[in-house]
Amino acid sequence: MRLRGRKAFDAVGGLYSMRLVAYVRVPREDEWLENQGYAVYSWATERGHQIEDVVRDVGVSGALPPGERPG
Repeated sequence: MRLRGRKAFDAVGGLYSMRLVAYVRVPREDEWLENQGYAVYSWATERGHQIEDVVRDVGVSGALPPGERPG
């Protein structure tokens, strides 16, 4: 498999369907993850990919480096 742009192709140029893990985050607990989740699922489905799992960060600021986030 090799990457061309953001698409994965096999050796003969056929487009791969990928199994993905989605990441959604909101900085405040009173915000909704559903909109982000819907956008991620729509993006993946339109491209023939499958979301295997979703990682959710609720109440985590984007200013916090990923290595310092809980979970």
